[in-house]
Amino acid sequence: MYKILIVEDEYLSADVLELIISREFKQKVKIIRADNGLKAKQIIKQSEIDLAIIDINIPIINGSELCKYIRIKKNDMPIVVITGDYNDKLAETLFKLEVNEYFVKPVRTQIIVKIINKYMNKDKEEMRKDQEDFWSNLGNEIMKSPKPEVITKVSSYINYIFKQKETNYIMKEITKLGLKFAEIIKNNRLNVSDSILKKINDMIEHPFIYKDANGFMLQASNIINEIFDRVYENENNNNFNEYTQEAIEYVEKNIKKNITLEEVAKNINITPHYLSKIFKKEVGVNFVTYVTDRKIDLAKEMLADKNIPIVNISISLAFKQPNYFSKVFKKKVGVTPSEYRERYLKNKSHIKI
Repeated sequence: MYKILIVEDEYLSADVLELIISREFKQKVKIIRADNGLKAKQIIKQSEIDLAIIDINIPIINGSELCKYIRIKKNDMPIVVITGDYNDKLAETLFKLEVNEYFVKPVRTQIIVKIINKYMNKDKEEMRKDQEDFWSNLGNEIMKSPKPEVITKVSSYINYIFKQKETNYIMKEITKLGLKFAEIIKNNRLNVSDSILKKINDMIEHPFIYKDANGFMLQASNIINEIFDRVYENENNNNFNEYTQEAIEYVEKNIKKNITLEEVAKNINITPHYLSKIFKKEVGVNFVTYVTDRKIDLAKEMLADKNIPIVNISISLAFKQPNYFSKVFKKKVGVTPSEYRERYLKNKSHIKI
């Protein structure tokens, strides 16, 4: 029986994970739970765990320290990390911890099932083939997958190749990745910086300069970040004309201010009438509606933090009166800000099965 350890201090999240896994795999798996890192460490010492699913923010011993312990004591155990948020610093941390997979809450059934199937049903040779297949599909992955997912997969593979301790194999794979990056840039006509082109050229021509996985992954992450930035620019340029794009960028930079159509039009040197016309045509909603929707999106994020008073959220988003903010929020969302917060906290992270 395949033993899965769930390390999660939020009981609702743990319950949902257990429900998903139990429902999908039934008698094939045994689920063991721990609500803190110390308890999980003791379980790992005493039991043969096949896969660990760990929330990065757990008490007593945090998720990072627990991952370090696993890599020292049971290096072959697959580690899946759960996180409530993603940022580049976390991605770097997860790479250094040699985490195999990670996903951002809320839990998605298809994702967790796919991950468990991957490690439960495949031997090491099959996993190696999966990694190699990833490189051949890297171009498509970058075009259709979120950047954190791509970086995690690349990190996993880089850790894998450096563990092989075979210099020729490592050099060959570094060169292979450099050629793939160059192909993606050429095929998609991406205008990347000279420094990125030099990094790619070093991977192709001088792979021996990379002495360890950490140094190599740093360069690979820089390349991936720039490729994603250029792809994003191309997509926006294809979708909107320059004035619409400039207007959207101005709104995003000043979303916490009182933004008017006239102000934005003046900033990008066109008439308010023309901006209003092209914005509605290309974005699908008028300018005022777009700005309001973006403010409400941000308000939802802020309401998830129970320590921020609702009146402060209203003020920070440039609503003149808290009552007006509440009225607009209810019209857009269907409930008042206080009702939304109450439901959010009750259901934790809006976990959906």
